[in-house]
Amino acid sequence: MLDGAGFIFINVDLTVTLTRDPAGDWLLLEAETRTGSDGTGLARSVLSDISGVCGTGLQTLLVAPAGVRYS
Repeated sequence: MLDGAGFIFINVDLTVTLTRDPAGDWLLLEAETRTGSDGTGLARSVLSDISGVCGTGLQTLLVAPAGVRYS
């Protein structure tokens, strides 16, 4: 597990796919993030409303130690 204060997580891209329009005013977002040893990461999400699952999300990440200067 990474210390969130010691690393930066840059969102490279985000893909959201809905299988149907969400119902109601609220969405449940169940997310899991996995990181590799080479500075990459992948966040997966399941989106649900009052009727059940209505979509998914995938997000690729760049993971790097905080405070490092890149030139």
